Amino acid sequence: MLHEKLAETLDKAAADSATPLYQFIVGPQGSGRTTQARDYAAEIVARGFGNRTMDRNDFATISFADLTDTPLVVSTLADALGGVLIVEGLAGTGGAPSSAQKVLHDRVIGAIDKRLTTIVFTSSPRDLADALRDMPELGKRLRTTVNLSQTFTPDEIAAYKADKAAGELRRRRSAEWKTARDEDLRPKDRHAAPQTARFVKPGGAS
Repeated sequence: MLHEKLAETLDKAAADSATPLYQFIVGPQGSGRTTQARDYAAEIVARGFGNRTMDRNDFATISFADLTDTPLVVSTLADALGGVLIVEGLAGTGGAPSSAQKVLHDRVIGAIDKRLTTIVFTSSPRDLADALRDMPELGKRLRTTVNLSQTFTPDEIAAYKADKAAGELRRRRSAEWKTARDEDLRPKDRHAAPQTARFVKPGGAS
């Protein structure tokens, strides 16, 4: 249930490699913005849009609110290099960002300018407005916003998450069954002497 605008962006990028994949995904709490961001990032990776080979869920996530751990910022950006970084809860800083928030901002700007990493931000509409007021450089570079405010109902989001979880459970159980089946097909005693057929003469003893 990927939002149609996110799906359109992926289709455009498949036809034209110059299409930017960066996104603001906004909506109120419970609107599914984190789910959409993760599914969008997974599709970016699955379609091979990153600069390196990554597993489907191999992307990094960091929370912007109350961010104070600069080493965490540096290591998370390193993990996302060539792939996707999701910045959750983007909000205004009131003109006084923490040192970690400033490092994240500056390095994200550099990653966008050099096309090193695809950045996806999640936020509420009001928090995004505050963030772009305090960090105008982001607004200059990212102009695509997907608003989930009136896209999915809470029941639709719950049903989608339940269906997705059920699918993951089915895949895990299938993998477990295959592993168990393969174990059953293996020789039980690898060191047992091989069985050889005995030749018996017709009407005689062996």
